[in-house]
Amino acid sequence: MWTCIAIACSDPKWANAITEELSILNNKGLLNSQLSCVVLKDTGGLSDGEETLNALLVTAEKLCNI
Repeated sequence: MWTCIAIACSDPKWANAITEELSILNNKGLLNSQLSCVVLKDTGGLSDGEETLNALLVTAEKLCNI
């Protein structure tokens, strides 16, 4: 069973659409209630590697309830 779904999007429209879809799936009970979902919009101005590290940091913080 998965603990977390983390998605990084370069386009804010995609990030919003994915967030909405995950919310719909969660409301229908199709996702495990223990599952953490993290959808990140690229902050801009960072390299792909920096965006990836930021996504990992945000995901780790969410999993640790920071």
